[in-house]
Amino acid sequence: MTTTTAPQQTPTEQILRGTPEERAAYTERVGPAKVRADLAALQAKLKDQRTIKGALVQAGDLDPKDHARWLAGQTAYEMHVKTWIAELNEQYPPVARTEDEQRAFRKRATRHHLQTIDTLAMAINAYLEDEDASEDLLEDALDQATLFLGDRPAVTVRDALAQGFIPHEQGR
Repeated sequence: MTTTTAPQQTPTEQILRGTPEERAAYTERVGPAKVRADLAALQAKLKDQRTIKGALVQAGDLDPKDHARWLAGQTAYEMHVKTWIAELNEQYPPVARTEDEQRAFRKRATRHHLQTIDTLAMAINAYLEDEDASEDLLEDALDQATLFLGDRPAVTVRDALAQGFIPHEQGR
């Protein structure tokens, strides 16, 4: 018998159906930028789920009545997300960067990406050139190189792979 476990929820998802006061306290604790980023990621995930379920119905693998039931719950959940985003926008209006700030942000991000690529490329080259090189060289590069993820703090490439920020397949 196989059992499936529900995917791990982020702290933002856990507090989503809480009271407005609980959401406000959580937002104060972690910051509106993180909450916005988490909610944007959650909206993308919910959109993907709708697409997958719709495809299952089209293929005949999911009963339309079951889909309608699921869709009602999904819609209610999406309303919670939209409500929190509206609360965030009211309390913490999104700040638009000036053109110069945006240019500086992109320049900083580009420089950081180039450093990451350089670190990984040098490690791969050293590994390929030296017959005696161990895989530890590559693993160290994964731990040393970081990715700049917008409003989120930079994470190592290894952590980004583990957390799904970089889509990948084994053996590629």
